[in-house]
Amino acid sequence: EKAPPSYRGKALDEIMKDIVGDDFSDEDFRIRIGQNLRDGRIRLIIAVDELIEQLRATVTFLNSHSNFDILLLQVTDFEESKTKKVLVPMLFGYATKSAERGSRETKLWNEDSFLDDTKGRCEPKIADTVIKLYEFTKDNADEISWGKGATYGSFTFRKTSHGILVSIFAITSTGSGWVCFGELVGKGVKEELIQTLRIKLNEIPGINIPEDVIKLGKFPPIAVEALMKADNLNNFQDAVLALCQEIEKV
Repeated sequence: EKAPPSYRGKALDEIMKDIVGDDFSDEDFRIRIGQNLRDGRIRLIIAVDELIEQLRATVTFLNSHSNFDILLLQVTDFEESKTKKVLVPMLFGYATKSAERGSRETKLWNEDSFLDDTKGRCEPKIADTVIKLYEFTKDNADEISWGKGATYGSFTFRKTSHGILVSIFAITSTGSGWVCFGELVGKGVKEELIQTLRIKLNEIPGINIPEDVIKLGKFPPIAVEALMKADNLNNFQDAVLALCQEIEKV
């Protein structure tokens, strides 16, 4: 209810794109969130009325003995005039450990770097399936979107719907991936088409996507292991192609 009217009813990735601009990639955004959670890169920001010394000491101690950051935010207000108030924020707890970690560099992946990383990380059968999914994407997608992850690569299968590129699925060089139901919903793809995709994917052993992912606009994970058998991979590809044929219709 407190969100600005222009943001109401929008998914988080849509709001981020409005703020950041066209350089924002929702796929990279989700990849980085997942990587940060796995690495324990979490920041808890606590708003306080006053930065007392005991609280500073507690935060300093916790930050020096944990993998996450606790930050204290104090906002002091001053009345510049009877009609104007000035807010002055002060953040404590950020500099020490965050400076030691440094900023995470990003890397724009391409075909060669992605395939090399996949072969180095995954078991041969999984790597072979990832490569087949990539070849399928090369042959059928309107665009391949490469990730910018610092630690592992990713690509996204994108298709044009009414002149707008829509992400359908993404695969990483670690042998994982997800289906972009959230973007399909956000880009206006008909719900019955998305439901058909979900039902067809659920016919593949090892894949079980709940019905609420569409209503909630989620990006459910898929394991490449479930697609290693030829029949399963073919069924996955057929489901994607069937959706592509429908969303290309004007």
